[in-house]
Amino acid sequence: MCLSIVGPPVSCAIQATVLTLVAGIVLGSSSFRNMFCLSSHAAVFGVMQATLAAVILSMRSSAPIAAADLAVPMGLDMVWQHTGPVLHTLLATASPCKIWSVCFLYMGIRRMHGCSGSRAMVIQVAVVAIEAGATASTAALGQGLARS
Repeated sequence: MCLSIVGPPVSCAIQATVLTLVAGIVLGSSSFRNMFCLSSHAAVFGVMQATLAAVILSMRSSAPIAAADLAVPMGLDMVWQHTGPVLHTLLATASPCKIWSVCFLYMGIRRMHGCSGSRAMVIQVAVVAIEAGATASTAALGQGLARS
């Protein structure tokens, strides 16, 4: 469940590439094929979140919906609503479905590679940090483009 802008197959391939590189560094070897399979299975949680957002939007009134209303808050952005674009984007990614996806990937890496829990955690923390950095930089770039 990473870049939803480019579509599920491409986002799974990007996530599998990052997982393969980080796991290769931490464990010494990793297979792109296995990581792509794992990230594809973890994408189910993103589909669940999109389905839940569609249900929430359909339950709203029949009045016209503005573009700003299409972003249904499901993460920590529900708690802190008046933040900057970068912090808002990072808070929005911390949703229950994302947490389930991270736990699923952790268990999958641990089971697939037969590594210890601490090594799987290092891999997963590094991947989440890379994804958060990419998300925050995209939001910052969008904010910079909006100013000019």
